[in-house]
Amino acid sequence: MQEIINMIKKNWLFFAILIILYFLTRFPYLLFHDVVYTYDQGRDFLKTAEVFLYKNPTFIGPTTGIMGLYHGAWWYYILGIPFLLTKGNPIAFYYFIFLITFFTNLLFFYVSKKIFNEKIALFLFFLITFSPYFIGKSFFVGNTTLVLPFLVSFIFANFLILEKNRKDDKFIFILGLSLGFIFEFEFGFGFLLTPLYFLLILLIKDLRKIFLKFKNFFSLIFGILIPIIPRLLFEFKNGFIQTKTLINYLIKPHYFNPKPFYQVFNDRLLTFIDYAKSIFNHPLIAFIFYFFVFKNFCLIFNKENLIYKRAYSFFILLFFGLFVFANFYGDNFWRYYYEGIEYLILFIIALSFYQKKENPLVNKIINLTIMASFFVFITNFSIKPNVERSTGLITHERVVNFILENEKNLNNYCVVVYTPPVIPYTYDYLFLYQEINGRGKKPVNNWVNNQCWYIIEKDDIKIRRENWIKNNLPKNAKIVTQKKFFGVEVIKLEI
Repeated sequence: MQEIINMIKKNWLFFAILIILYFLTRFPYLLFHDVVYTYDQGRDFLKTAEVFLYKNPTFIGPTTGIMGLYHGAWWYYILGIPFLLTKGNPIAFYYFIFLITFFTNLLFFYVSKKIFNEKIALFLFFLITFSPYFIGKSFFVGNTTLVLPFLVSFIFANFLILEKNRKDDKFIFILGLSLGFIFEFEFGFGFLLTPLYFLLILLIKDLRKIFLKFKNFFSLIFGILIPIIPRLLFEFKNGFIQTKTLINYLIKPHYFNPKPFYQVFNDRLLTFIDYAKSIFNHPLIAFIFYFFVFKNFCLIFNKENLIYKRAYSFFILLFFGLFVFANFYGDNFWRYYYEGIEYLILFIIALSFYQKKENPLVNKIINLTIMASFFVFITNFSIKPNVERSTGLITHERVVNFILENEKNLNNYCVVVYTPPVIPYTYDYLFLYQEINGRGKKPVNNWVNNQCWYIIEKDDIKIRRENWIKNNLPKNAKIVTQKKFFGVEVIKLEI
């Protein structure tokens, strides 16, 4: 126990070790291309190519769970940075997201160190380093991932306004920008968070004093409006089609999977438990940690001993407000609707741990959590992902490369794809990338010179796959080339 305390005191050494471990838990997936590559990534990469390659700008982003409503278009323009820098290399998008999340976590550590102390900041960064959630988000290319940096700035802006009296236009404007970009990168989160925040302004005296001043309120609204400018332009151009869709949905909701309230409440409770649990690298560690915090720590907890009482009260209200608002939505509530809420949980933990009089129980909780988490990491760690069983980018790249290496006429050839998502965006983008970089043209889906390649993915509904093969593969064709890549069959047929 004392050794861990001594290690933490050697801050530079402990932090350097954490940085190394941070990269070890994430970088191998990037190096081996063992990353999530599905319909959504293929669609977004193709749309980015359309914007920058064919000079076709857009004012709306990917679809949301509500038909006719969209996430913000900023996602495509941000993806344009790695697209332009690398001529569309698909793995570059993942490295780009890795850099964004890495610097977001560094910012979270740096500001936490300034607000609290080095021990608490290191503990928070330790949890982020080994957290399954934060590891997964480090190289997940999806519009919701960009909620993370703006949620962090939202948290810190509120803290500085409440506790450090930073009430000038700059911080309030940053707060508004953060709300606006959260709304644009995850519509559901922004749609619930924004009205909740305005409700908290009315309920909390300290916030009410600040934002009842016209200058401050104007800065907040101005900050919110800037990120939604592309959306507003789309609305003006298309007769406020999204606004009408949203109003109609609010008046008469259409649920894909409607549930009674007790089921909704239970689902939300389990989702929030999952948010809290995913910070730790083992469920048992999470259980023991929260047991100590809520059972033992609360017995000797004295709010007067807190250093940041106003911020603590605000963020607790915000967290429970998000839970209450989530219960108003009677359909499936996917965990990414509150993407990054784990940062809020970490910040609340830090606020409760940082007290005027040092609490011995806090040190025990931190030390035990570090030891247990590190033990789990050592037990399960592997430097090389099992790419032979990956269904991600690596498999798609192998399939496309195999076809390109074995096709003689890359300027005119046929490829037909069967994939359960129906639209083969993943393969479409990889063939486009090869064309951009001079490796032949994109294939057509009609037979060329009595030959055609077939990419047939596995499908959990086997009868659907079998029927497609029966209806689409000519019976009189012979197999020229055949290879299998973890459930994906690649066949070249000739008549």
